Amino acid sequence: MATVDSFRTLLLARFLLGTFQCGFFPGFIYYISLWYRRKEQAIRLGFFWSFSALAGAFGGLFAYGIAQIKSSKLAEWQLIFIIEGIPTIILAILCWFYLPDSPEQARFLNGKQRQLEIDRLIQDAGISHHDSFSWSQVLSVFTDWKTYIYAMIYICGTTSLQGITLVLPTLIHEMDQWTPIQTQLMAIPPYLVAFISILIVSHSSDYFVERSFHLVFTNLLTILGFLILIFVEPQHVCILYVGVVFVTSGLFSNVSVKVAWINNNFASLTRRAVALALIISIAALGGIISGQIYQAKDKPRYLTGNTVALSFIVLQTILIVILRLVFLYINHQRSRMNNEQINQQIERYGGNELVGDRHPQFRYTLSAQLTITLANEGLEAYKPELYGEEIQIIRRIGSRQSGYKILGANRKVISTRKETIDEIIQALSISPENPLCVLHQEIAKTFLISSDSRKKYQFYMKASQLNQIKQAYEQSVCTVQLLTQRVNTMKEKHVDMLRELEPLEQEVKKIELRRDYQEKRHVLEAELISARADQARQQLFEVQYELDQIKKTKDDIGAQIIDANKKILEIDQRLENYSIEKSDFEKDTNGLNELLSHFSKQKQDIQYRIHSLTQDCENYRKILTDVELEQIYLQKQI
Repeated sequence: MATVDSFRTLLLARFLLGTFQCGFFPGFIYYISLWYRRKEQAIRLGFFWSFSALAGAFGGLFAYGIAQIKSSKLAEWQLIFIIEGIPTIILAILCWFYLPDSPEQARFLNGKQRQLEIDRLIQDAGISHHDSFSWSQVLSVFTDWKTYIYAMIYICGTTSLQGITLVLPTLIHEMDQWTPIQTQLMAIPPYLVAFISILIVSHSSDYFVERSFHLVFTNLLTILGFLILIFVEPQHVCILYVGVVFVTSGLFSNVSVKVAWINNNFASLTRRAVALALIISIAALGGIISGQIYQAKDKPRYLTGNTVALSFIVLQTILIVILRLVFLYINHQRSRMNNEQINQQIERYGGNELVGDRHPQFRYTLSAQLTITLANEGLEAYKPELYGEEIQIIRRIGSRQSGYKILGANRKVISTRKETIDEIIQALSISPENPLCVLHQEIAKTFLISSDSRKKYQFYMKASQLNQIKQAYEQSVCTVQLLTQRVNTMKEKHVDMLRELEPLEQEVKKIELRRDYQEKRHVLEAELISARADQARQQLFEVQYELDQIKKTKDDIGAQIIDANKKILEIDQRLENYSIEKSDFEKDTNGLNELLSHFSKQKQDIQYRIHSLTQDCENYRKILTDVELEQIYLQKQI
């Protein structure tokens, strides 16, 4: 769209854009039905559709902001297409790789979660669940009357919605001659209210499992808005603006509930996909109609366009009510079918695999409400401080499920659990059974027709007592049966326990023998340790004795060494004296030769003695060294 340079290329680009975009909305609606149950779809579709309202609120303002960007190569409209188109392209690529087609292919679910999701969808679809494709199912959509009723409902809403969306900026601008930026700002609140309305209505529709009444409510809001726009004078700007808010919120909040209703009432995946595509394709004609009913010559109030749009909404409301009544009638007729009629109906449409929502056991999405009010007074009152003097029980019955609300006297919801109802019934001594069940059906009918009110009341009380006695007896019988079963079970368990006890006793004996062996082993180990300790003490005593002997020997050797040292000192002293005498003799060379020779002999003798003493001293030193080494060795051993 950003590259067109002529009217022809613009038409071609717009045609291609519509061609590729037309399947997105019905495809998304169908995709939601693959993941969520029927009562969960409206809020999801509403969440998706609510962003279209946000786009309406800020789209114009965003486009105005983009238009302020100055570019020498691109025009303002080209920048709008490029900047708004890039996120769509990126998101499409991400969806191609990361968005799974169905729960069966969801990689973010483990096996248990995936099976749980598939089972709950199958349970919700019931007998109409069928996944295979067949051309007969495709053709059956074109011959189904619901398709065209839904298409008419949808086209009525599309015409009004697209028409009011088209002229909304002009309507707001003409109210008070606002500037373009003021007009864009004043267009935001209606869309924001529509955004909130979509979420509220969608959530309410899923919560109450109801579609048609919600559609009627939103249409009434839209009708009120159109009436304001048609009949209120132009000078009442605030009232006209409120009318715009009503119309916008009513038309937008209608869509998600409407498509959820279509989704819910076409069963089998093939029929649902084809029906959505066909209905939305037909409804696209509403865009053509809306462009013709809102014309420039009707400015500023567009009375013709608003009147035609109002007529379409009124027609849509009538069709919704008619369709609801038809669904009620069909559901009622199907509930009255016998087995033969059910089989005939299934065979008529080609068997269970092809029948889809035409199956007699399929129920169209509708709901009902049952309210019961109980007096909660007197001594037997159930939690009067919580509920007050009155308890109201509301049961909302949908096509495939029901829910409970328990309210107090102040009409505040206190509980939604069915177990609470059972507690209330038991506390107030209420019998939920029909007292006439004690009579044969024909007798009960005759009694109800012929008897007066007093007899009926007396019989009701007696039958209620009889029914209570019957229930008490049945409970007693059940209790006796349970106790008998428990006794039999205990007997069987006793025999089994005796059988299991024999090997256990043998194991106990083995364990006791092992324990005796272990005790004897501990005693022997203690005796062995004691004997080894005594032996070690004896060896230590012997080593100590030897050490004492060595010490004595060492002392003796030390004394001998001291004596030897003394003798060596004496010899050294003598040697010095001999040396002195020798020097004196040498001086007197004359006459002393004989003395010298004599002294030389004595010297040799003395030297010989010195040598002997020196050897003795060396021997003593060796002995002392050996003693010291032996002493060190003994100390290490000790």
